[in-house]
Amino acid sequence: MFMVRLYFDIETYRKEAFKDENIIAIGTIEDWTPNKKESLENDGELRIFSEWNLGSEKEIIREFYSYVFDLKSTANFLIVVGFGILRFDIPLLIQKGVRYGYSFPQLNAFWYDAYTIDFFQAMLPANNFMFRGNSLENLVKEAAKAGEKITELYGSGEDVKRWYEEKKYKEIEKHLKVDLKAIREVDLTGTVSNILKAKLIKNR
Repeated sequence: MFMVRLYFDIETYRKEAFKDENIIAIGTIEDWTPNKKESLENDGELRIFSEWNLGSEKEIIREFYSYVFDLKSTANFLIVVGFGILRFDIPLLIQKGVRYGYSFPQLNAFWYDAYTIDFFQAMLPANNFMFRGNSLENLVKEAAKAGEKITELYGSGEDVKRWYEEKKYKEIEKHLKVDLKAIREVDLTGTVSNILKAKLIKNR
């Protein structure tokens, strides 16, 4: 049985969410290691699909889907892992995929046949089931309180917008890489479970 975890994150340049939002980069880590903390000794395989390397959003989407379709065909189980991916990344990638020639059935068959771990959703109980304040930055802070050290994040969404306008693409790539590393650490260390346990004990 072959199981692969795909950690992914997208960066966008927006005027209005979803309506006028361009994908400028997608980062992934392909990970075939066992789902345990010791697997952090292996970095996984990092890929970045970016506008500055591929030339356009259309090519980002085509290269990304070509890659993930091939990946899914080689694994018995594909697990996609991220932060906020059910609410933002996946819907936007479906929207863009249809725009650039893929069909809804084709994309639905991919995304909804994959197992999904979204740490935004998982962290809602630790944030009083509120969306406001439920961020990757807050997850990292809560992890520290629960005794788990996660990689310190680099930059924010506003920084990405500024870096894109200033053509500081390496900064955007660093931001993507660090976010992906943090998400993978959260997954392999069981950080969210530790945070929820700590909250439960505190509230007794």
